[in-house]
Amino acid sequence: MGKLWCAVVLAVAIVSQSSAKEVGSTAEIASTGDWILADRNDWLLKRRSAIASMIPGPGIPGIRFLNAFAFNVKNDRPNDYTTVGQRHAFYDALSYALHFAADVPQELRCVRFFDAAADVTATYSVGAVELWKIIKDAAGLTPDTENLLIKTNAELFARNFKVIQKLMLTWRQPRDPSAAAPTERLDALDFDLKMVAFEQGTVETFLAANSALVTVNVRNDLKAAHPGFDFAGQFLTGQGGNVARRKLFRETWLPAVGIANFDFFKKTDRVAMGEAYVFFLHGYDLNKYKTYKIQGTKPAASCKGVLPGLASLNRLAFGSLYSN
Repeated sequence: MGKLWCAVVLAVAIVSQSSAKEVGSTAEIASTGDWILADRNDWLLKRRSAIASMIPGPGIPGIRFLNAFAFNVKNDRPNDYTTVGQRHAFYDALSYALHFAADVPQELRCVRFFDAAADVTATYSVGAVELWKIIKDAAGLTPDTENLLIKTNAELFARNFKVIQKLMLTWRQPRDPSAAAPTERLDALDFDLKMVAFEQGTVETFLAANSALVTVNVRNDLKAAHPGFDFAGQFLTGQGGNVARRKLFRETWLPAVGIANFDFFKKTDRVAMGEAYVFFLHGYDLNKYKTYKIQGTKPAASCKGVLPGLASLNRLAFGSLYSN
């Protein structure tokens, strides 16, 4: 399984553990793998601010949350993450591990797709959909759209989780996520682009199978003229970040490749948006993206781009969690 998970998996394997999920309080912890909201926030807040953790253990923020992260990947437990916020924290830990954890294979260092997944589900973006009573008036979205976003998020997480397991534990290099038993190594940009296609294929299948969820209210909310358009739409494209960046892609990058009026209900448009975000996260500009979309010429993977704030926690401290 490799050194990446050794210390964490060993720690959770030597005790009786039947689950690794978030519970309401320490009194409700029924398994040694469970965690509470404070553990999740400890990871997210201190990872971003680089404040040394005061919790017991090797000095790693959110140690219980990270132990659960490793246990759940190893034991195929995506359903232990029940909210958008919990899934965001999972993607966030995964992104950091890919970039900085000790002994991660070099071939995985430049994968950027899961940076986008962390970004799009963050509390300040789609993760905030769970604070519906607070933000629905500001976003101007209907409960129908909230329902669609949350259910789509759960479906995407379940599908992505299978790929994450293979990527981290079996392949240990980028491979085609859509193939049944891939053996060919891809470079990181190829993998990220194939993940965009894989994810948008999942969205397309989900929307077709759940057409009743796409009500008139949803279609109205996802029109470009609607004030909540960018907030809601990022969820269906996997393209997060601030509104200005999304508008830049929608109003500049996509028209440059022939998509003048972006439509969230067109798979090709969503794929183009996701690909734009992947190019951005690899540090490439509009010209590289345009050449790829029009001429089919793809640049090599780049490790230059990185999600803002991702490198804030001390690398050696995180590495000590996963090293012998």
